[in-house]
Amino acid sequence: MKAFTTRIIMAMALLSAAISCTTNNGNIGEWMGRWKLTEIECNGSVVSDYEGNMFFAFQSTVFEVRKVGDYYEHDEKYGTWVDDGKGTLEISFPDERYKPFEELHFSQERNVLTYDKVDANGFELTLHAADGNTYTYHLVKWE
Repeated sequence: MKAFTTRIIMAMALLSAAISCTTNNGNIGEWMGRWKLTEIECNGSVVSDYEGNMFFAFQSTVFEVRKVGDYYEHDEKYGTWVDDGKGTLEISFPDERYKPFEELHFSQERNVLTYDKVDANGFELTLHAADGNTYTYHLVKWE
């Protein structure tokens, strides 16, 4: 019985280690980490009522948008993302519970954004939204 219990514990430990592994220790290159959304533009004009309180995070295929309140309370929205490596990023929010924040003007289904270069000093994402406007998101590395 002791040998059987030991085998079960070993099998569980092995299984736990196997399912917790990620490629490259979870590092996904230049996208890795949290990015502060410093500014939003609509058709070339700064959106003045954006409070500078959102953060984007990329991990594996999971995309997170975090909105921080006055007292550091926060709300998160989760989606998926794919980078084609050629300057196009696709973000979607397939779960109805995690609709994107209205300030972003993202649709829940498929948002195709373009970028030139991802750099820790900052980069821009551009979205030609369903409402007919072009939004530019200015981001800087936060963590």
